[in-house]
Amino acid sequence: MPVTDAIILSVIVTAFVAFALLLAWGDYQTRNIRPIVRPAARKVDNDRAPTKSTAVRTQAERKAA
Repeated sequence: MPVTDAIILSVIVTAFVAFALLLAWGDYQTRNIRPIVRPAARKVDNDRAPTKSTAVRTQAERKAA
């Protein structure tokens, strides 16, 4: 095998190996992603009457507080 053919073949093989390593690294990165945990949404009960703590205070109540 001539030297130029060996060089061309080694460049092609090296390119394939580098591409395979890139794909393996990407696969590894996507398999080890931590799931995003979001807090549960607050349930709002619209059927009950507002209590004193949740109702809007009047101006007199704000001055007294």
